[in-house]
Amino acid sequence: MLALNQMLAELAGARHISSPVDFIVPAADAAFVDSLLVREQLKEFVVINPGGGWPTKRWLRKVRTAGERIQEDCGFLWRYDRSR
Repeated sequence: MLALNQMLAELAGARHISSPVDFIVPAADAAFVDSLLVREQLKEFVVINPGGGWPTKRWLRKVRTAGERIQEDCGFLWRYDRSR
């Protein structure tokens, strides 16, 4: 699907530009994650962001299925936390 989207974008005149993406994480958020990793004794984990800016990119209903699949296939503990 990604390759199809890229091809359609190129046909419409878009250029492929590769550049690094910097994520600015507030210190309080970084401290929260660090404490969570220590408390839960996590060294390997997967983060799923169920939201999105566009209605077509919001897939909250499929989050549970994705989390359960990750747990089954990879052995990661599935936990959905709506508090943050």
